[in-house]
Amino acid sequence: MRMKGHAIHDAAAYVPKPMFDFWKKRDPIVRFENYLIKDKKWLTAKENQELILEVERVIEAEREIAVNSPMPTPESAEGGVYCENGCHEIKPKYGMPKVRTGKGAFKQTEAAVHLK
Repeated sequence: MRMKGHAIHDAAAYVPKPMFDFWKKRDPIVRFENYLIKDKKWLTAKENQELILEVERVIEAEREIAVNSPMPTPESAEGGVYCENGCHEIKPKYGMPKVRTGKGAFKQTEAAVHLK
């Protein structure tokens, strides 16, 4: 359940309050925090809050870098959109799939690609 609207300008007033209340009790993040803190006791509430604050600090620092960085040139807009040979270390786990051309416009694959 999306607990907010689709965008910053969307207050989600079209969703009935009882529905929000119903799904708020089932929020998987809150439930997992409770599981780690109360059931398993792997974290204290203070440690959990410190983790959250550290993540927020990192996100804010990265946001500042992005906001203060110069805008890219229009000529660079298409760069880095598609993967090119050697752009990263991910390789197919079992090799590339064998592909045979069908009679139609689409290709049929014999195997799926599993990436490491």
